[in-house]
Amino acid sequence: MIAASQLRDFLCKHPLLIIELGFDLRLDPSANYGFDAEATLPTRYWFGEKLRQLDRGLLSDLLAATVTALQEEIPGLGEVVAFDVRAHLCLGERKQLACLCHGSL
Repeated sequence: MIAASQLRDFLCKHPLLIIELGFDLRLDPSANYGFDAEATLPTRYWFGEKLRQLDRGLLSDLLAATVTALQEEIPGLGEVVAFDVRAHLCLGERKQLACLCHGSL
């Protein structure tokens, strides 16, 4: 799970997301986008408390829906591609052994 400090740092680096999420903006005409991201965001402790209180089932459903939506948009996303590399490793070892033996003869 993401740490509260990581979440806060991420949001500080993405001020437009702060606006989109509906935080109560602390206006600062001299700052980028007209508000102070650091002052707008709650403390790390507050984020930690909120993260601990989130419904795990709801988060799981949200993740599943996100993955499904991405799979619909990106064909082949999430497909397992696996193959046996042992044959390649053996071939490499044989070639290495052949080179070593050939050099010593």
